[in-house]
Amino acid sequence: MNSRKEKTFSEVYKEFITSQTAKGISETSIRNYHQVLHNISKFFDIEIPLDI
Repeated sequence: MNSRKEKTFSEVYKEFITSQTAKGISETSIRNYHQVLHNISKFFDIEIPLDI
């Protein structure tokens, strides 16, 4: 068994948003990212661990 904790898509997304906010990405871009996540979540369970 792999000892590393697998992250969910949602967790990776939150880390991405945090990093983009720290870089000073515009609020419009952040809103667009949230919309994309919302659209993805209609088709995929974003809480299932990723095997990466």
